[in-house]
Amino acid sequence: MKYMTFQNSCSFCCLANMLEKYGLDISDRQILMDAGLPYIFRYDSASDTFLTGAMLQTKEDYNRALRQYGFLFVDTLVRKEALTTFLSAHVPCMIGLSCGNGRKHAMVLTRLENDTLYFLNPHREHDEEPDEIALTTADLSTRVDEESHVGYLKPMDNKDRPQSENLRDSAPAELSKSLQALTLYEERMTAFCQNLLSLAEILAIRDSLLRPIALDLPVMMELIGEIDLHSRLLLFQKQIFALFRPDEEKNPQALDLALFCEIIENYKKLLSYHAG
Repeated sequence: MKYMTFQNSCSFCCLANMLEKYGLDISDRQILMDAGLPYIFRYDSASDTFLTGAMLQTKEDYNRALRQYGFLFVDTLVRKEALTTFLSAHVPCMIGLSCGNGRKHAMVLTRLENDTLYFLNPHREHDEEPDEIALTTADLSTRVDEESHVGYLKPMDNKDRPQSENLRDSAPAELSKSLQALTLYEERMTAFCQNLLSLAEILAIRDSLLRPIALDLPVMMELIGEIDLHSRLLLFQKQIFALFRPDEEKNPQALDLALFCEIIENYKKLLSYHAG
């Protein structure tokens, strides 16, 4: 079994475990790196959310790496009433299951026995989480939406397998999109840093605005060995985390806008260098 090697890598860990079923020894970290995800910053206008690193979870993002291994990720939207039948025909496959806290956790269906489905549960090695979770079909129905995305791997024909498929191949388009997203992000975060919001207002933008700079970019910069940028991100992360622990006896502290702008400028330089 492949274990998670970095924060929020459950979907990439699922891919690694599905690849292992095909005899390939590839880690979640290698998949993310081969997809070039530390160097992509994206804005999703539909949800008004900024994304980077492990939160980039489209089939196109996965396939940038998977094509190098001879596979394609196929993503299918399946209705609840047809889910068990579809899952049974596509073992191994990945699906997001509700954790009971409003969030989903990606798992891999590995087998079905009678009325029970067995899922590989991505987690950190040596923590207390189980490697496998068994759910009856009735249990499964309580942990999925009316429609669920199910992903599985499709081996590519050798004639269709590219000699190389990495971020450099699509660098101009990806770089342009990332720089545009970063410009918008800088505008949004500058406004945020200059205005003290209530805790309720901060919570409302936690995942859409604050998550990339507070959680995902620090992890990515650590993975690729950008020590100085990682250190600066941790300083800014500490300031953001303090916003969620208001002290009634102290006035809320404004974020260091100069530090934020310095981080964004250095990250832009990193993207340009990597794409060059």
